[in-house]
Amino acid sequence: SVAFGTGPDGRLLLASGSGDQTVRLWDPLTGAPAGKPLTGHTDLVFSVAFGTGPDGRLLLASGSYDQTVRLWDPLTGAPAGDPLTGHTDLVFSVAFGTGPDGRLLLASGSDDQTVRLWDPATRACIATLQRRSSVRSIAAAGLALAIGDDEGIIVIEWDGRAAR
Repeated sequence: SVAFGTGPDGRLLLASGSGDQTVRLWDPLTGAPAGKPLTGHTDLVFSVAFGTGPDGRLLLASGSYDQTVRLWDPLTGAPAGDPLTGHTDLVFSVAFGTGPDGRLLLASGSDDQTVRLWDPATRACIATLQRRSSVRSIAAAGLALAIGDDEGIIVIEWDGRAAR
């Protein structure tokens, strides 16, 4: 997985998840690494996503075969707290979006047939959406969350109402 993010200084970053259990940051203009690999996952990293909080703080999320979601400060390379746990199978996808109140939220989709919605500020799982098949991909735009699973695609709002 790869994702672009923009630092507070306007610098473009590229993050990549890897089979070597790391997340790496890159300068996409030069191709040079932007710091050391981010370590902590204990298995393949399937998904990465950038998000910016209301305070302008840049976050990076990663989802892994180790059933965890990790948050990182991509500017320092440091973990932003302990892993987010609760999935019972590999995490295929992570995506940031905005909640109804304007706060930054994180969604994670798993082979355990769930989408979990997290508040990165409190690290709490605020909702679990049960699906009938493995969740392969998630995309977020504002209040909308698109979920791709083995049965197709559904679009919902962050508060759980169907949007079609």
